[in-house]
Amino acid sequence: MTETENFAATILRKLPQLVYVHDIVNRQNIFATNEIITLLGYTPHEVRELEDTMQLLHTDDLSETEAYFARIAESSDGIVHENVYRMRHKDGQWHWLRSRETPFARNESGQVTQVVGSVEDITQNKWTERLLNSVASYIYVYNVVEQRNVWSNADLAELLGYSQEEIRELGEKLLPHLLHPDDLLQLANWQERIKQLSDGQIFEYEYRMYRKDGTLIWFMDRTVPFTRNITGQLTEYLGAVQDITSLKEAESERVTLQERVINAQRDAIRELSTPLIPIAEGVVVMPLIGIMNSDRAQRILETLLSGVAEYQAYLVIIDITGVRDVDTQIAQVLVQAAQAVRLLGSRVMLTGIQPQIAQTLIQLGADLGGILTQSTLQRGIATALSIRDRSDND
Repeated sequence: MTETENFAATILRKLPQLVYVHDIVNRQNIFATNEIITLLGYTPHEVRELEDTMQLLHTDDLSETEAYFARIAESSDGIVHENVYRMRHKDGQWHWLRSRETPFARNESGQVTQVVGSVEDITQNKWTERLLNSVASYIYVYNVVEQRNVWSNADLAELLGYSQEEIRELGEKLLPHLLHPDDLLQLANWQERIKQLSDGQIFEYEYRMYRKDGTLIWFMDRTVPFTRNITGQLTEYLGAVQDITSLKEAESERVTLQERVINAQRDAIRELSTPLIPIAEGVVVMPLIGIMNSDRAQRILETLLSGVAEYQAYLVIIDITGVRDVDTQIAQVLVQAAQAVRLLGSRVMLTGIQPQIAQTLIQLGADLGGILTQSTLQRGIATALSIRDRSDND
């Protein structure tokens, strides 16, 4: 190797930027400086071993990059082209890159076969651009060491009802003065999480702040690391906030309306789940369906007692054909219902007892003394009517 070649090779090794030669025909890098390790995590040898370096490219950028190389293949020497795309780091993360290439070698027909280029990582710039484009124009920079706002745009100050000068004068009192007390308690935790962010990472959170007139406003805040000290520790973060007060109010109204609908449905179900049906003078039927709980058991007793008084019933038929399971709680409800109705001078008949339910009642030791029983509701009604007829004849 000549002295000139050595000199050139030394320059390439010392460059703080990735320089490479790419074969656009075979889609392979045939040379890359060691800076590629920092940029993408691969060694120059690992990159050369790849059958197709385009496989590292994000699929959404593939067609545009192929068209980009096609334009270079037809371009003149000395023309510099620029491309922005995403490539997969060795750790699996996607990095935004900006490359500049120019023709390096040609084939016999004069078409470009190789390009020489340099590339820089613009991931943080892309994330910041995406961040700023995703919100309105409420932007600020906060110094996490001094605990004060060092800059905010006029829109944000105006939204809060303050001038920029007033915001600066608040200094370290800014957040304690403006944040809702419940959200202020979360501030230390939020800032600690922001400190742990890598460059380009976004932390998103919601909070409430007081306007100068005392009204509350809801913010959606997206923050990214902005500046670091010489040891790499975060000193400032950049935030972009969006006023989501109207969304929060709409959500609150939706929840309130949903609760009203649920309560109305619950009331309707309560009415339907414990109906008391008069079938003849002095005879009423209560069909029970579904699952029993303590709240429903109480409603059954209340409905029974009020119904017996209202219809002057001498016999109440409780049909449990639609009850899926009988446990201790249901057995107690039946016993309590019978006792309560008997205190009013009426009797209880239990119908719809299936063999498995009868066995369960025996195993539970349910005291069904004084309760008439029939296997079906039809037989229960027939028995009730015959009891009424005998009473009328007497």
